[in-house]
Amino acid sequence: VLELTSIDATFGELDVAALDATRMSVDREQFEKAEESTKLVSMLEETNHFKEDMIQSLQKQLSEKESQNESVNEELEFWKKKHEIMNKLNYELVKKMAAKAQQQVQSHSDTVKAEVDDWKGKNAQMGHLYDDLVEKVGALANENGELLIKCQQLEEDEKKLNDMRVEKIVD
Repeated sequence: VLELTSIDATFGELDVAALDATRMSVDREQFEKAEESTKLVSMLEETNHFKEDMIQSLQKQLSEKESQNESVNEELEFWKKKHEIMNKLNYELVKKMAAKAQQQVQSHSDTVKAEVDDWKGKNAQMGHLYDDLVEKVGALANENGELLIKCQQLEEDEKKLNDMRVEKIVD
């Protein structure tokens, strides 16, 4: 019985030792798995932390870009308004210049028309003067012709008188 108890005790110790070894083997596997899981979790936490930092950095850059974009949009609106104002001013200036040019053209046209009317009047007056002059020249030519005929008659009469005087003197 003692032997059996001793054998039972030896088997019991062996079982305990085997159990302890099995437990140790299982514990070691679990420990290695737990260690591997811990490393994996640590690595994932590092990756997540890196990605969170990256996201924060990108959000900061996005915020800066949005701020710059807003600033650029404000400047763009400023220049658009300036452009509209300049277009309006340019349109008004062109409109004033066109009105002034039209006024100058109208004034020149009026001046030219007045000068043309004046020259037409002078031309008509010259036409009347020319017609009067032609009439006077015609009258003078007629009078000159009559005077020429009278002169010729007087010369003939004078010659006849001279001839008669010379005949009387000679006789």
